[in-house]
Amino acid sequence: MIREFPVVPTRDGGTREIRRIDGIILPRVPWVEVNRVPMSLIDGSLATRKQEQLLAVMRANSVVCVQAKTSRLGPQLLGQALFSRGLLEAQDMKVARSVALCGATELELEEVAVDEFGLEVMVDEPAGAMKRKVASERSGLARHTIGVAEYLKRWEGVDGVWSKPVQSLLTRSGERILVDGLVVRGWTRAAPPSRWSDLEGLDVTVVVSTSKRLGMYAMGMAVFARALAERAGARADAVIVARANDSTLGPLLREHAGVSVWVPQGVRPD
Repeated sequence: MIREFPVVPTRDGGTREIRRIDGIILPRVPWVEVNRVPMSLIDGSLATRKQEQLLAVMRANSVVCVQAKTSRLGPQLLGQALFSRGLLEAQDMKVARSVALCGATELELEEVAVDEFGLEVMVDEPAGAMKRKVASERSGLARHTIGVAEYLKRWEGVDGVWSKPVQSLLTRSGERILVDGLVVRGWTRAAPPSRWSDLEGLDVTVVVSTSKRLGMYAMGMAVFARALAERAGARADAVIVARANDSTLGPLLREHAGVSVWVPQGVRPD
């Protein structure tokens, strides 16, 4: 196992951020030899110093990618599992499995992850039991509503369009998924939508925001919230409002039609 593997090791002039994967497993490699010393477990600092040595071993063997949280399964963790796999494949590595390891699952999200994106979900019950109640993985992004109000203004006063910031919708299993904004075209009810299933047959835009550069959390929220809306029968797209794009993660969104990045005018990168 390689812990905290720096899949993107440098910031590259401020156009991208450093990205790490919680664990890379090489199932058929008993150890990796670094400086002629066989080591069965390598930490992130050593991986950084011997990046090329490790990359050569990883390219020669199928790897297992693991991203982990002790909270209940949510779009953020799934975004890490999905786009970490993409970053590895972009470096000519064969990813046999990409695993989201969590303290408890969410059935509808797990179905989407497995059926539509080929991810695996594994539950670490002892980790989940460490808490009195396994907390839901909240978006963690809603408090960073940079540009969301500005984006939603374009829908003010448009007939047949309902738009609000910070919305929480229930999955079939009763778990709340929080997004930073929601635009629904064709909404005629007085009460706002409360479940993803309420969006059936409507045109929907999911808005996700981060005060930082584009990252896997925000990408996961956008991709999987859009998937939930489409699974409910909506015609959906998603917009990620970010302080700046990311030169390594941004290209991975090309594989996800209907998900775009919007950078508000006058906002400076970190």
